Amino acid sequence: MSRLTRLYRLGEEIESNASTLAGYIAEEAGSTVSHAQLELGLGAQAFKTFDREIPAVRKRGRAGKVAIILPYNSVGVLLPMSLGAAYLGGNEVEIHLSGKTKKTAALLEGIVRDSLGKRVSFNHEESKGFLTRHFSNDTAVIHVFGHDSWVKGYEAQVRKSKKKFIFEGPGKDPCIILNDADLDTYARTITLGSYANSGQVCMSLERYYVHEEILPRTAEALVEITKTLNVGDPRNPATDIGPIMSRRAIENIVAQLEDATQKGAQVLSGGTVIEKEWGGTTLYWVTPTILTGVTREMKVMTEETFGPLIPIQSFKENREALAEANGIRYALGSSVFGDSEAEALARELRKTHGFSLVNSTYLQGFDPHAPWGGFKDSGWIWETAEGIFKHRDGPKQLIAEFTKPSRGIVHRIISAWH
Repeated sequence: MSRLTRLYRLGEEIESNASTLAGYIAEEAGSTVSHAQLELGLGAQAFKTFDREIPAVRKRGRAGKVAIILPYNSVGVLLPMSLGAAYLGGNEVEIHLSGKTKKTAALLEGIVRDSLGKRVSFNHEESKGFLTRHFSNDTAVIHVFGHDSWVKGYEAQVRKSKKKFIFEGPGKDPCIILNDADLDTYARTITLGSYANSGQVCMSLERYYVHEEILPRTAEALVEITKTLNVGDPRNPATDIGPIMSRRAIENIVAQLEDATQKGAQVLSGGTVIEKEWGGTTLYWVTPTILTGVTREMKVMTEETFGPLIPIQSFKENREALAEANGIRYALGSSVFGDSEAEALARELRKTHGFSLVNSTYLQGFDPHAPWGGFKDSGWIWETAEGIFKHRDGPKQLIAEFTKPSRGIVHRIISAWH
């Protein structure tokens, strides 16, 4: 059976088990059932359409063994992006899933093994031990989703091992709203770009730059939508905002809110933390929050939030908004809402961000097969080529990173695609 066929079958199996998986994800990862189903649907479709990626790797051979660390959030779409590409490339793959999501992981492991066979395995050791082992064995590529604050500490081991290390890091995606933006049409799109999965998505819109002419109207529209959202049990289909599942994330959100309000920001909606017992432990919900009067000196505009916050900063000229968008150390994605000048501004942002969308967010514009990756501290690749250690960032085609040029005749993995 070809690898394309096996990947297609995996997509079908995820579709068949989507209801159960979505329930587990809601229980363990805090994602609402509706968002989990959306991600699983997108992921299943990605597994079924890997024939789109064949042109990117013609006359390339497998890299070897690939080790992957996936986070607890967004496993529905990150699994095909990483596992799917590494497997199609003919590699042996070992995956580390988060210990937070044991039921989800157990079901996914069974589905993956049944569909893809023995070339894919799963590991349950601590992520630190997982990385240490793969730095010292014959693994060729290590692919990690995480935070730059701890990943940077592995540079010495990467240099010593001479392995390819692909890092997918935080986002702090800007949303620029121009003075001719159609708020009647796009206000809800803009708002949910921050609140989906309670903001626990690297591609969430996390800082807003709104033209001063429409700031009051924009804030009013976003507040109106925010107040209609339901905060509660993510297993309930009527819930819009679930809990923040990382203790470090909740502490960071509280610290950002305190920093912003102490420096003069105003809370227009939300801004409270709700504590509840959940399955024998204490979890926290953050009410969806809108802040105005924010400035670049506030942490909420420079550090990843990973929660349902919309901080709004005003601007006068488009070039000012562009400078602010480029002024921090993260550069994963971005969105621009407007009419006459939106596309031109987005083109400029694509030079400095992994992607930039016009009148849409990642919820409408994300493609698991498209080149992926951010600039600066939002992600990079470390590798040693011809004895020289290199650092590169920006969008990359993952399946090409999981393969290598094949000299002479085409590597036999090509025949397995058909």
